[in-house]
Amino acid sequence: MSLALAERRPPWVVFTGRDDRWAAAGISAPRARGGEVFRLDGRQLFDPAAVFTAFARELSFPGCFGHNWDALVDTGSDSPPW
Repeated sequence: MSLALAERRPPWVVFTGRDDRWAAAGISAPRARGGEVFRLDGRQLFDPAAVFTAFARELSFPGCFGHNWDALVDTGSDSPPW
């Protein structure tokens, strides 16, 4: 197994299929280190607005989240609570 998910360096978002055994085995490492794992359904991420809405909902972004790429990077880089 790769240690990529256990390392504290980018990427912070990993895209994989639901049945990916590598990812299923790898998610225990971030959790063991106090990290969180969020799963988004890629079938619902059909345009940027849907991506921003899904991230805001699933990661409980603050109401001031700007729903654009810069805001996603900025908010995703901050530690909750916002």
